Amino acid sequence: MANVSREDFDKIQIGMWQAEVMVILGEADDDNHESWANYVPTILIWENPDGSKVRITFSHNQVTEKTYEELEKNKLSLLLQTDENL
Repeated sequence: MANVSREDFDKIQIGMWQAEVMVILGEADDDNHESWANYVPTILIWENPDGSKVRITFSHNQVTEKTYEELEKNKLSLLLQTDENL
């Protein structure tokens, strides 16, 4: 289980390389990675003990989208940033 803070999430920038993200966030808890994943979007997920999640989407090993989900008193907060809304 991950322990990724909002501050860690904020360090991730669209266009960053996957290796750079892994230095900041560590190993993901879940992914859809296959041997062909360098050619299609790959989603890595970090899930914290409190139920919050970070999802990073990569295309050709670069960040194209990042999402931070936070549970706050039975309410879900979602922050989404993509290369389209920069």
